Amino acid sequence: MEYSQDQAYNTLCEFFKANEDAVVEIEVLPSALSPADSLVLQDGVNIGIPKTLLVQAYLKAHSLFFLRANDPTNELTACEASKIMLLFDPEHLTAANFRKRRLIKLQDESMKDTEINMSREIRRELLFLDSIVTSPLHRQTKSPTLWFHRYWLVSNMLINTMSFASYDELYSSFVKPELEIVFKAGERHPMNYYAWRYANRLMKRLHTLDEHSHDEQFDLAIKYIYRPATMIVENWCLQHPSDHSGWSFLHFMLHSFSPLPELITCKIIDYTLKLQLENESTWGFIRIIVAEGFIPGGSQENIIQRLIEYENKRYTIDKTAREISSSSQICNQNPCRKAINWIEKNKQNIQ
Repeated sequence: MEYSQDQAYNTLCEFFKANEDAVVEIEVLPSALSPADSLVLQDGVNIGIPKTLLVQAYLKAHSLFFLRANDPTNELTACEASKIMLLFDPEHLTAANFRKRRLIKLQDESMKDTEINMSREIRRELLFLDSIVTSPLHRQTKSPTLWFHRYWLVSNMLINTMSFASYDELYSSFVKPELEIVFKAGERHPMNYYAWRYANRLMKRLHTLDEHSHDEQFDLAIKYIYRPATMIVENWCLQHPSDHSGWSFLHFMLHSFSPLPELITCKIIDYTLKLQLENESTWGFIRIIVAEGFIPGGSQENIIQRLIEYENKRYTIDKTAREISSSSQICNQNPCRKAINWIEKNKQNIQ
């Protein structure tokens, strides 16, 4: 089906405008799957965009953006164009920075003009970012520019305007939904460093809100924010045992806030041994968390002993096989044996 740049651009603008208060799912279709009787494939808030159409829409958006970006009377047009630009090129810093400047300008104007609903503007920007980073889009899901833009938005605008009656409400209304966005992005693009880095920075940012609070208040934060957050991250990691970035974030949570390190470590080991997992990411987490030493000494030794017993039981070699020269090499290559050797060698150095 033939179409012009204007038609391509207007089709995407109309879709984003109609769904600006919802999270949408976007997929770029190869040329072979382009619809014959319409420009895009759409089912509710789900849209499939032929790659050729997206290119045409981007060319139109690019020209409109640079014509209108510095014109206050046409700022809204430039803002709409920047959505399509970031959809096509998630590393377009000029478009991302324009959206930041626009939000700062609206924030300043909202102090004088009560008709400007700043919370709505922030929410819509988050929904737009949710749509881009959780859709099945390979580059966009792992875009450092988009994840930094999200952190800037949350850290500089959303957190400063949030008000919650309790830490429990803060967790359920903000922390958990943000982590779920990271989880979905991690599923769309495994080992999504930038998504998990965002989660890392977000938890540190939340921690700064508590650093001057009383010990009793911080204990409540541990109970109602960091502990449940750590538990859902642990569950995600167990479902995705090969994801090194997820395990690294779980290590950060345990090391920074120490909510139930022994309980969580034992649960992970139970799961790993029961399923006989051999993922390097999982065993890398186990050996580091056990060797670090902030698990009580007696428990640390019990865990090491349990790993040794598992190794001896699983990899018992009969008398004949032991005489084969390569048998020791095979045994040493086992991830559990490697973890035990590494823990014993390094536990004194990293404690």
